[in-house]
Amino acid sequence: EPVPAPRFAQVAVATDRSCAIDEDGGVLCWGLDLLSSDWGATVLAPRPVNGVENAVSIALGETYACALIEGAGLQCWGQTPIAGLEPGALPEEPFFLSGSSDVTDFALSPGRICGVLTNGGVRCWGIMTDPGDCFEPATTVVDTFDLPGVSDVTTVAVSGSATCFTRVDGSASCWFGLVGELFELPFTDATRLYAAQSDGCFSAQASFCAVTSGGAVDCVDGFSMAELGAVTRIHEGDPAAVAILWRATPDEYCIEGASGALWCKAAGGEVIEAEQVAVAQSHACALSSEATLSCWGYSVTASTAANGSG
Repeated sequence: EPVPAPRFAQVAVATDRSCAIDEDGGVLCWGLDLLSSDWGATVLAPRPVNGVENAVSIALGETYACALIEGAGLQCWGQTPIAGLEPGALPEEPFFLSGSSDVTDFALSPGRICGVLTNGGVRCWGIMTDPGDCFEPATTVVDTFDLPGVSDVTTVAVSGSATCFTRVDGSASCWFGLVGELFELPFTDATRLYAAQSDGCFSAQASFCAVTSGGAVDCVDGFSMAELGAVTRIHEGDPAAVAILWRATPDEYCIEGASGALWCKAAGGEVIEAEQVAVAQSHACALSSEATLSCWGYSVTASTAANGSG
């Protein structure tokens, strides 16, 4: 009798690996093995991450991963950008991030983890890069850093030196670095942000998009944070957007619709009916309405599909 395909609740992907939360709150990963003492080792099929239970959401950084654990905070594994660890240090098992027990939403960048707190504030761990010389930026590794004067935050996104967030009233802002510079984004009805600050410099090309409460997507671009252009609506109508999955150029993007459908402008329309879709530079994974998981594109293995189809 055929073995039933695993059932999943969420999936996340990076360039060289994928992870998914199963219906019981466990986490399975495949691709680059972040817990192997032999860095570069790969796992060819989904394998449980031992010690991670009751996960409600997951995100993948460049060399690490974190999951939000119900009632317990953020649990991370791999080469995390956390103070107190030597560069390239690889913890032997997943560990809970100190001071994360009241995190409700979180986001990762290659060097930083940031989360929304139950009191509406934002807390970060890892590398804080202050605006300035793009070639010799001032960086500081911190155990924890609470963004000062920030409140009523609902969601967070991180990119480059920017930590961006939405507020209860629909406004949105970005905080830069440790010394700090708060920059207001020109959104008035933002429920979730997509930040694509190209290389981490305050003066570099910047791009931000916001999903509105009505399911539209508004974007703003500029040659620097100080030179952002006018807000442009790039999507509205069916499907109503709940998240921006990927945006490569002003005219190429993918959204997740309220119905669970993936809609990509570059692809000319709907690609697959799904409950959730995660996209990396070279591959993507989608959860169907039956809670099965399919992946396509290039990962680490020739076949990346968790349910056996590529």
